[in-house]
Amino acid sequence: MKEYIVKEKTEPGKNDQFPTGRLPLTWCKLFTFLLLLTAGKTLAGPGAWDQAYAPVVSGGAVYAMGLQTDGKLVVGGNFYSVNSSSSRYHLARLLSDGSLDATFFATGSGVYSTVWALTIQSDGRIVIGGDFTSVGGTSRSHVARLNSNGTLDGSFLPTNAINYSVLAVAVQTNNAVIIGGTFSQGTFPSYNARLNADGTTDNSFSSYPNGPVYAIAIQPDGKILIGGNFTTVNGANRYHIARLNGDGSLDNTFQNGMTGASSNVRCIQIQSDGKILIGGDFTSVNNNGRNYVARLNTDGSIDNGFNSSSAATVLGANGPVYALAVQPDNNIVIGGNFTSYNSSYGSANLSRVARIYPDGSRDTTFTNFGINNTVQALAVQNDGKVLIGGQFTTINNTQWGYLGRLYGNLYPPEFIVQPASRSTNVGANVTFSAQVSNPTATSFQWRLNGNNISGATDTTYSLYNVQFSDAGNYSVFVGDAVGGTTSSNALLQVGIAPAFTSQAGSLSVTQGQSASFSVTATGTPLNYFWKKNGVFISGQTSASLNFASVVTTNAATYTCQVSNFLGSITSTGAVLTVAYPPTISVPPVGQTIGVGSNFTVSVTANGNPAIAYQWRTNGTVIAGATAASYTVTNAQASDAADYDVVLTNSIGSITSSVATVSVVYYPPTISQQPAGGNVIVGSNFTMNATAAGTAPFNWQWRTNSTPIPGANASSYAISSAQLTDAGSYDVVVTNSTGSVTSSVALVNVGYVPVVVQQPFSLTNIVGGTMNLSCIVTGSAPILLQWTFNDNPLTDATNVTLNLTNLQPGNVGFYALTATNLFGGTVSSNATLVIQPVLAIATGPSPRLNVNFKGFPGSSYILQAATNLTPPIQWLPVLTNVADSNGVWQFMDTNLDSSQKFYRITLP
Repeated sequence: MKEYIVKEKTEPGKNDQFPTGRLPLTWCKLFTFLLLLTAGKTLAGPGAWDQAYAPVVSGGAVYAMGLQTDGKLVVGGNFYSVNSSSSRYHLARLLSDGSLDATFFATGSGVYSTVWALTIQSDGRIVIGGDFTSVGGTSRSHVARLNSNGTLDGSFLPTNAINYSVLAVAVQTNNAVIIGGTFSQGTFPSYNARLNADGTTDNSFSSYPNGPVYAIAIQPDGKILIGGNFTTVNGANRYHIARLNGDGSLDNTFQNGMTGASSNVRCIQIQSDGKILIGGDFTSVNNNGRNYVARLNTDGSIDNGFNSSSAATVLGANGPVYALAVQPDNNIVIGGNFTSYNSSYGSANLSRVARIYPDGSRDTTFTNFGINNTVQALAVQNDGKVLIGGQFTTINNTQWGYLGRLYGNLYPPEFIVQPASRSTNVGANVTFSAQVSNPTATSFQWRLNGNNISGATDTTYSLYNVQFSDAGNYSVFVGDAVGGTTSSNALLQVGIAPAFTSQAGSLSVTQGQSASFSVTATGTPLNYFWKKNGVFISGQTSASLNFASVVTTNAATYTCQVSNFLGSITSTGAVLTVAYPPTISVPPVGQTIGVGSNFTVSVTANGNPAIAYQWRTNGTVIAGATAASYTVTNAQASDAADYDVVLTNSIGSITSSVATVSVVYYPPTISQQPAGGNVIVGSNFTMNATAAGTAPFNWQWRTNSTPIPGANASSYAISSAQLTDAGSYDVVVTNSTGSVTSSVALVNVGYVPVVVQQPFSLTNIVGGTMNLSCIVTGSAPILLQWTFNDNPLTDATNVTLNLTNLQPGNVGFYALTATNLFGGTVSSNATLVIQPVLAIATGPSPRLNVNFKGFPGSSYILQAATNLTPPIQWLPVLTNVADSNGVWQFMDTNLDSSQKFYRITLP
C-alpha cells in the first residue's frame, strides 16, 4: 500500500480559525464552477489538464487525499459539497471517473470541521485528522477512524480529547495510528503521539519534539520519520526532520550532528531504495543549498546525486513545496506554491506542479499552467495520471476549483490541425487531412455525415473524380488507449463554376413605364445579386430585375453578380435611361436692389432630355435670355418688373413662379466712421470713411464744423501736421435722396517730451542729502515720475528729487520719466554713491582712536602701512563689523615713534 501524506503544514488555531502562516481559506462563500471545455484550449500532453475528470468541489479547498486499491479517491478538506451533493461536509469519496461515490458517507452531518490529513489502512478503513470535534454527529476530537463505507468506526475511540489540530496521520502494520500536529496539553503527548488500534493513548510512545509536526512517514522497517517546525526531539538537536524508533525514542543514527533543514519540513516521501524525499519552506539542508525540495540518504545526509547540478541558477523550486508523490517509473511529482524549478533549465508553462527525474532535474515534457493557487495534495493513479488538490480556483486558466487531474505519460490525442472545408468542381480530386499531438499509437476513422467510411483509416482521406453525391460533412475520429476525440466537420461542396450565356442590354423608357433586365448563366448552384451603380440592391436575388413603373431615381447603370462557392462573375453594365418633363426644384426669387446695382434671377430644374430655358419680363420674352439664370447690370428704375422662365423639353414644359424685382434709391449711411488720433508735429495723418446707399456720393470733410476746401473724397490726409491742425473732424455724405454726417474724429497735434537738462551723478556720505533736477520740454500736460533702479518712487512727480539722511539703501541709479499724449522719454541715469565717514584722532601717546561710520552690519578691515611709496605694503590690523548704527571703533594703544598710515577696506 502507498501512502501520500501531504498536509497543510502550519499551526491551526482553535474552532476553525485560520492557522497561523497558512494561506487564507475560502469561508462562507458558495462557489459552483462550470467547466467550459472550449476555454483556454491547449494541446494535451504529460501534465496537461484532463478535462474528462470533472468533479465539482464547492465551498473550500482539498487538503488531503488517498487512493484506494480499487482506484477510488478519498478527499478531505474544507469543502461542503461534491457534484452538487450538500451532505459531503469536509470528506468524500469519488469513483475513478470523478463522480461522487453515493455509498460513502451518505448519512449524518459529516465531519464538523476541516480535515487536514487522511490515510487508508490495509483493511480499507480510513483514518482522518483535522480541526473537527465530531463526525456524523458523534463526538470525535481531531482524529477518527471510518469504516470503508464512511460510517464512524466505533471500535476506535480515543480516550483523550486532543485540544488542537491534527495535521498528519500514519498507520503502522498493527493498525496503531501515529499523529502529528499542533496539540499540546496536560499528560497527553505534545505535537506527536501514538494511538493504539482501539484509539487509546500509547503512553510508552515518547518522541517529545519541541514544536509542531506537519508530516509523518513510516519506513518498511517500522521506523518513523517526522517533519515539522521543531528543533529538538527527546532533548537532542534535530532541525525540522527526525527519525524515531518503533517505540518513539530518537534514532541517533539519523541526522546525528547534522544541521537539518533551515525551515519547516511539510511533506515526506520514502523511495523504494530507502532514500527520503522532503519538501517544505527550507532553502538549505545540512548547510547545502536546496530550495524547498531535497533528498536525503538513509542516515539523513544530503544526497548529492539529487539536484546538485551547477548549471541551475536556483537549485529546486522558487516557492514552498507542500506535497510529494513518486511514480512507478521513479519520477517524482511535487506540488506547492512555486512557479519555476531549476530556473536555468527553463520554467515555461509551469505553475505549482512539476515532475522531476530521479536525479532531481526537471522533466520539461511535463507542463501545466493556469493553476492559480497552492497545490497541497497529490496522488498518482496506476495509469500514471496525477490527482491534485488544493486552494486553486483555476486550471488551464479556466474557472475550476480545488480538485483536478493531470495526464501522465499517456494522454488522449488532441487535434493540432483540423480537416479543412473544401469547395471543388465536379470531377476534381480532394484530400482531407488532420494532425494530432499524441506521438503514441493512434487510430483514425474518417466519417461522412457522422457515418464511418469503410477503409478510411489513414491520417488522410482522398476522393477522386468528385461527384455531387460526395458533398457533405467529413470528420475523423482519432483514438488511443486513453481515449479518443472527433475532429470538427470539414464541409465538402461540389458544384460547377458560373458562366454567362446572355447578359442584360441598356434601355430607354419614359417615366411611368415598365422596364426589365435579365441574365442567363450556367453553373451549380447559382446565386444572383443585382447592383445599382456598383452597390448591391437589397432583395434583388433572381435572374431578372423588374420595374413596374419607372421613376427618375431608377436611372442608373445595372449589373448582375452571379456566384457560387467556386467563384463569382459580374455582367457588363446595362444603362437605364428615364425620360421625364422638366421639374423645378428651386424657383427664381424676387429681390429689391438699389439703382445702379446688378441683380440675377435663376432657376434650378431637372428633366430628360435636356431643358430649354426662356426668361420673360412681365410676360414678354427677353431676347437671348435662354440660360438657367438671367443677369441685369447697372439696373435702373425701368428694370423693375416681374420675371419668370419657361422650361421645355420633348416630354413637356413648365413655367416658373414669378420673381418680382424692385429697383429703388437708398439714402446714404456711414458704414465706417472716421477715426481721430494723436499726431506728432511734422508727421502725416489720414482719416477714412465708408458709405453705403445708392451711388453716386458727394463727400465734404469739415474741421470744427467748418468745410475744408477741396476735401471731397472718402478720405482726408494731413501732411506735416502743425499745432493749428488740431481739432474735431467729420464728413458729410450726400446722394440724390439725402445726406448723413459722420461721427466726430478728434485730432490732437503736439510735441513729444524731451529732457534738455539731464540729472548728475552724486557721491555723498551716510546721513547726507541728495538733490537731483531736470529740465523737460514738450506739449502739456506732461506727466513726470522719478525711478530708483527702474522702480517708481512714491510722490516723486516733479522735475526735482530731494533725499535726506542718506543710507546704504539709497545707493543706486535714478532717472526721470516724462510722458504726454504724443509719447515719452527717460532721462539718463544719475548714480548715487555713499562713502563711509572715517575719523582718526591721535590721543595721548602711544594711543590712536579710529572712529568710522559705515553700513550697519557690514564687515570692514583696518590696514596699516609705514610709507606710501609704491609698492605699498598694507598689513591688516583688525577686522570688525559695524553696529546697527553703522558705527565701527578701534583704539591702537601700541603706537611707537615710527610713521604709520591707515586705511579701511571691505573684505
